[in-house]
Amino acid sequence: MNPKGQIKNEKMKKQKNATGILFVLGIVAIIFYGALVVWDVYQRENNLTVFLSENNNVKKGDEIIVDFSTKISGRFDLNQIIIEPPLDFQARFLNNRQLSLKVTGAPSPDTKYNIIFKKIPTFWLDLNKNLTTGIYSVQTPNLKAISPSDGTSEVAYDTKIKIDLDEPLAENMFLEVLLSPSVKMNVVEGAGRKTFVLVPEKKLLKSQKYEMTVTVRYQDDESFGKTIYQGFFVTKIPPQVVYNFNKDGVPAKTEDITWEIAPKIAEGKYIDIDLTHQVMSIFKDGLRKGSYKISSGKRGMNTPTGSFRVFSKVPRPWSAKYGLYMPYYLGFTYQGHGIHELPEWPSGYKEGANHLGIPVSHGCVRLGVGPAKLVYDFAEKGTPVVVHY
Repeated sequence: MNPKGQIKNEKMKKQKNATGILFVLGIVAIIFYGALVVWDVYQRENNLTVFLSENNNVKKGDEIIVDFSTKISGRFDLNQIIIEPPLDFQARFLNNRQLSLKVTGAPSPDTKYNIIFKKIPTFWLDLNKNLTTGIYSVQTPNLKAISPSDGTSEVAYDTKIKIDLDEPLAENMFLEVLLSPSVKMNVVEGAGRKTFVLVPEKKLLKSQKYEMTVTVRYQDDESFGKTIYQGFFVTKIPPQVVYNFNKDGVPAKTEDITWEIAPKIAEGKYIDIDLTHQVMSIFKDGLRKGSYKISSGKRGMNTPTGSFRVFSKVPRPWSAKYGLYMPYYLGFTYQGHGIHELPEWPSGYKEGANHLGIPVSHGCVRLGVGPAKLVYDFAEKGTPVVVHY
């Protein structure tokens, strides 16, 4: 054979063998790539997961978008979606990777709901996967602080009730605050719905124990109620002005002090005479020891204002000018002004206590039966007397 022809045949043979090998390698590559694609699809569909657009504070009317990690088949039966505990909803496809779940029932607060997707047919492999995810309803906050706090006494009658929560109260929730005895209140809501102030429409009763309950209510479910506080407080006994005492030493007539009485002298004893309220108060070291109704000077014979001192103490002096007795007399001006009990006449007639609280005297400061002796015994010569409006 021609050597040149032999070389040519061997070259062609090698080329043919190489082409065959490349073809086989190509087939193998295609099979391998196809296997990878199938494996990738299998992995994605076998590892199907679900994501929710929201899962906290879910309430009636909310729409939850369900995103699947891969395509699902349109053959998926929406009746295979179950929520436990049972909760009404409507489901619909948005596309082959999304569902819409609209909550039509009222989720009970403080509850986790499991959404179960049964036998989901995936788009390519139809693996009938089961998936479970969860949503949470609105949460009720806890009490952070309350004023008046449990067991508080000496609470003012015009007090406001302040409630602080640890978390904001959801919009579809409200607080129910009950006092026993019952009290009507107006609610002032703080920013962020974490603070609430309740203002009684009328002043609270005096020296009264009030039982208080705070409950969180839910507008979407009237049966829901979570009590976050139970306690009590007691209103104070108001300071009183005494008109006079009966024969047993018990106040026969009193009235509440509804204004502030602040001492004007911090140390020692002193007598405070408030002409505006027609009240005398006695103080020792800044502490009020008693308050008594008076009758000061009438117009044209006004009791003088200013700072004075007791310079005389006479148990039962006689006023020649007016022809009457002035029991328990404490003189505090050299013009004849003093503090004494309601005057008495020689006939035995005594000025009526009904004049207390009305400026009808000739300039002196009159006290009722009982209070006059208390003030007389309290005061000493030199005790300051402050008269003011």
